[in-house]
Amino acid sequence: MNDVSDTNSIQLQDPDSDLPTGPRVALGMQHVLAMFASIVAPSIIIAGTARFAFGTADIVFLIQMAMLFASLATLFKTIGFGPVGARLPVM
Repeated sequence: MNDVSDTNSIQLQDPDSDLPTGPRVALGMQHVLAMFASIVAPSIIIAGTARFAFGTADIVFLIQMAMLFASLATLFKTIGFGPVGARLPVM
């Protein structure tokens, strides 16, 4: 029989509780690295298709613009302007 007070059972936690600083920093770094790779990879693919030489000013500019507009889109979604934006931390 399954007992609710079993020590191997999953303990539920309040979803609104705060994480300690260590896991919060680790998860934040994981989030930044995942977003960075998903922003840079399409820029490199498009630059390769457009026959830009790797490391030239054109590909650097393309990556910088992709990162700029990804950050602006994140701000629009997180902060919200008028009726636009979920006002939630969305990736």
